[in-house]
Amino acid sequence: MKNKIAIFLFWTITNGLLAQQNKSFVVLESTVDSDLHGHLLTAKNLQLNEDKDLIVLKGQFKQLEEKVANFGSSQDENWLMFNLKNESKQNSEFVLYLNQVFLEKADFYLFQNDSLSQKYVLSDTIKAINRPLGEINFYYPFRAKQNQNYCIFLRIKANPENGIAKGIVHLYDTKTCAKKIRNSHLEFGLLMGFLVLSIIIGFILFYNDSKPIYGYYAAYILSVLLSYLCAYGYLHDILENHHIHFAKVYQSVMIVSAGLHVLFISNFLAFDKILSPQSSKISLTICTVFVLLALGNFVLPISDILPYISRISLIFLGVFILITTVWAFYRKERTAKVYLIASLPGIVAVLYLLLIALKLLPIYTFVYDLLFYLTIFEILVFGFGLVYQFTEEKHEVERKLSEERQLVASKIISSQEQERQRISQDLHDDLGSTLSMLKFHLSESSQNIDNQLIEDINITDKAIEDLRIIAYNLMPTMLQQRGLVVVLQEFISINKITQKVAFSYSGTEKRLPWETELGVFRIAKELINNTLKHAHANRIEAQLIYFDDFLYLSVEDDGVGFKENPSEITGHGLKNINLRVNYLHGKIEIESSENGTVTTIEVPYVHSHTSKNSID
Repeated sequence: MKNKIAIFLFWTITNGLLAQQNKSFVVLESTVDSDLHGHLLTAKNLQLNEDKDLIVLKGQFKQLEEKVANFGSSQDENWLMFNLKNESKQNSEFVLYLNQVFLEKADFYLFQNDSLSQKYVLSDTIKAINRPLGEINFYYPFRAKQNQNYCIFLRIKANPENGIAKGIVHLYDTKTCAKKIRNSHLEFGLLMGFLVLSIIIGFILFYNDSKPIYGYYAAYILSVLLSYLCAYGYLHDILENHHIHFAKVYQSVMIVSAGLHVLFISNFLAFDKILSPQSSKISLTICTVFVLLALGNFVLPISDILPYISRISLIFLGVFILITTVWAFYRKERTAKVYLIASLPGIVAVLYLLLIALKLLPIYTFVYDLLFYLTIFEILVFGFGLVYQFTEEKHEVERKLSEERQLVASKIISSQEQERQRISQDLHDDLGSTLSMLKFHLSESSQNIDNQLIEDINITDKAIEDLRIIAYNLMPTMLQQRGLVVVLQEFISINKITQKVAFSYSGTEKRLPWETELGVFRIAKELINNTLKHAHANRIEAQLIYFDDFLYLSVEDDGVGFKENPSEITGHGLKNINLRVNYLHGKIEIESSENGTVTTIEVPYVHSHTSKNSID
């Protein structure tokens, strides 16, 4: 074990010293997965009479100070040189991968002992089928013989429409490269599936709500999907078949995506509320300008300056969005928090990429891998934010509808009670007085009258008693003074139904608001009357229980029950009961069979100022 550690330390120190002597030298082994770091030569359209002239120019290359060559928006030819040696015990197959899509030139030269052994001449106009490995990206497979030294030259020139070039170069063996390609396709497929699902969800929300924000969300994700299809090269061959410049489409899609992003966030952050009522129109105008700029890329001679215009616009856009979001966050807007969480990482990454293009910052390759996950993160957070917003708005609509229903129920019940009170008062004051006067006169004359008049007096007594019962049922005048329990007892007693109806109560009576107690009285009366009329019951038991949080009312009978489902009954009596229960924020349950019916009602003590009186 100690020998192995000593060998490992010796190998590490030796390789460290070699690396200091020649940082561009790479030893090819049987399994390779690494970034290459070499020498750089920048020239304006370097003309080569023969390929071997590159060897002559070898001394003009300068050692790269950064791990990744950043060419920025330079339209010059940038040459990279790498020295390699295959120290394995057999000939091996390797692949050099240039992580770039939009390049006017991406030529590969492999020299063995100063002699050209392999060459690829590629550009972004060549279809995937005509490229090495059949992939749209720049892959360069080559064979390295054992114990042989090699020198690789790459000529990289940016496409004018895209205007960005970088030297992110990887070296793989063939098996590792094939695995990387498969994983790349799998990851891209998952991303596309996720984006398509998000677009569908956006359009579903838009279909159900018809708010523009959901349509903008779906359109924005669609533009992101198209930009990824371009960035990964999946639209390349389709566009080339129709003679449409690939890089130009990508640039235009990115500009449209930025415009749609402005439109989306202006609605998401409610600019018209936190900034100005005209903000929505301004955002729509900005989006329209971006779209026209993207279309103008195809019909106007602006391809050379479009990259610069788009970068300046995107920088301005990023700063504007950031400032607006911070302002909304300062105002404690909930959507601003969601937007900051979703977009801040992406905004930072985009600004970083723009600063790379301006050669103000060095390139770190992990950022390009992060973009994939940042997109998923952004859309997920936005999606959850919109779904949450949609749910909240739906609940708000339901709440308003519930309030409107409560208001309508209140007006209906109030109208009913007012009408009952008026009728009760008219019966008592007018008809009651008249009948009482009639009885008095008949009684005064009863000594000199026959039996027929005595019978008329009895009928008058019966009419007065019926009138008193009707007036009491219409408006129990003692409810406010004596409470719900006493009034229910009097109702059963006055209507002479004590032989069939048994009433009981328990708990400590809580005096509720008058309209609540009146509502419970009406419900109990309606249930008892309906049972007497329709159930053909021999016995009815009514029970009132005062719990800590709610009032419990039950009416049970041994009658014939309902033939249909109680929830499907549309009778006037049950409708009136349901209306009052809903108005009191209560719950009603009806269980019915051929052996009878049990109706239970719970009424919460909502907004009730109670005073406790013991019930014996």
